[in-house]
Amino acid sequence: MGPGVQELNHMKAWMTVVSLAVVPLAVGCTSSRELTRARVEANTLRKDADTLRGENATLKERVSELEGQLAKVQEERDTLKAAAEKPPEPVVAPAAGKKRKK
Repeated sequence: MGPGVQELNHMKAWMTVVSLAVVPLAVGCTSSRELTRARVEANTLRKDADTLRGENATLKERVSELEGQLAKVQEERDTLKAAAEKPPEPVVAPAAGKKRKK
């Protein structure tokens, strides 16, 4: 082997060392970016979940209010229905006849 081949092998060895040292850094940066992106996404989803929980609580309150109103309306309907099913009471009409002259 001549001096040129030896220098070339030496350079290849250093390139290998440098690439092995740099690749984990690049992978680490990529992982860090992915980790940051995942954290941002998790925070966004957490906020969305909190918002949905709040909306859910509001909707549950509204459902309770509407159920109360429905119960009142059904009670009123049943009362009116029962009253409508009763036979009408006879109306006392004034006696028809000749009027007396005074």
